[in-house]
Amino acid sequence: MKKRFVTPFVLLIGLIAGAQETKTTMQKAADDICGCLNKVKYDPAKVQEYKDAAMNCFTTGAMEHVVQLAEERGLDVSDQTAMRDLGVEIGKELLKQKCASYLEFAKISANEKKDDQDAVKETITSGKLLKVDKKDFVYLTVKDASNREHNFIWLEYFDGSENYFGDKLNSLIGKEIAISWIEKEVYLPKANNYFKLKEISKIKTK
Repeated sequence: MKKRFVTPFVLLIGLIAGAQETKTTMQKAADDICGCLNKVKYDPAKVQEYKDAAMNCFTTGAMEHVVQLAEERGLDVSDQTAMRDLGVEIGKELLKQKCASYLEFAKISANEKKDDQDAVKETITSGKLLKVDKKDFVYLTVKDASNREHNFIWLEYFDGSENYFGDKLNSLIGKEIAISWIEKEVYLPKANNYFKLKEISKIKTK
C-alpha cells in the first residue's frame, strides 16, 4: 500500500516546488543583467571600458527577456520613453534582488555624475518629513522651520539610498531630516512643457 502513495506524493512536492520557483519575465531579465554584471570587473584605470561593458549588459545581455517583457506589456521597443521607463522598473527589480554588482555599478555611475556636476549648486533643506508618496518615483514633502512645504523627488541612486528601500522612509514621517538636492529641469509630455524639480542627492536623519 505504501508504494502506491509514494509516486503521487513525490510528484505533488515537485509540482509545489516548481510553482514556487517560477519567475516572472521581469525577474528573469533582472537575473540576466545581474549575471552579466557579475562578470564585469571594475578597474579605476579603465572606467569608461567598465561603463561600456556594464551598459552592454542592459542593452544586449538581457535582450531576449526585455523584448519579451515589452511584448507582454504591449510596448513598442522603438519607443525610447517607454523603454527607458521599463529600464527604470528593471533597475528597481535589481535593487529588490539586492544585486551586488548592480549596486556597485550604480555607485560608480553616481560618483561619476557627482564629479561631472561639481559646478551644479547643491542645496540643503531641513525640516519635518510630512509625507512619502510612492508613484512611478518616490516623492517626499518636508515642512521647514518657517512652515513652508517643499517637494522632492527620488530619481536616481544617491549615497546611502539603499537604507531607504521598502517602507523604511515611512518610519521617518514626523521626524526631522535634512535633504540635499539639486534643481533639475525635466520635460513632461502630458503638459508639453518643462518643469523644475528638486532631485534628492542625499538624505540625513537627525
